[in-house]
Amino acid sequence: MRKTMGALLGVVMAGAFSVAAAPSASAVTWDHTMKTDDDRPGGIVKWHMIGDVVEVCDIQADGWDAVAHVDDAAGHSYTIQAVGNGSCTRVDAKKKGKYDLAEVRYIGFKVCLKKGKVEDFCDNAAWFNYEP
Repeated sequence: MRKTMGALLGVVMAGAFSVAAAPSASAVTWDHTMKTDDDRPGGIVKWHMIGDVVEVCDIQADGWDAVAHVDDAAGHSYTIQAVGNGSCTRVDAKKKGKYDLAEVRYIGFKVCLKKGKVEDFCDNAAWFNYEP
């Protein structure tokens, strides 16, 4: 019985170490980031090419939300919004459809602050999606 309990404890401890050593699902190394063009940026969009992970975050308590527009000019375009300081919205290719961006082409990104129907302080860029 003692040997069995010792072996079981060893397996449980090894499993616990494996879980603790694994990186968090939210830990992403961003390939590109871009902030809104206001004097103290209130929004940021981030992109990781592998898996087409896109995240927009509202990073300032200014009464404006952060919004990101993404377009690959191949029929995949969408808008995501983060509502309220400290909030983020993330999408990726696992969701399929419009979130699965075309490969080997430039993807257009635009990040803005939004209040009601008004979007302002926008910045935009085109980043090449080549998934190494």
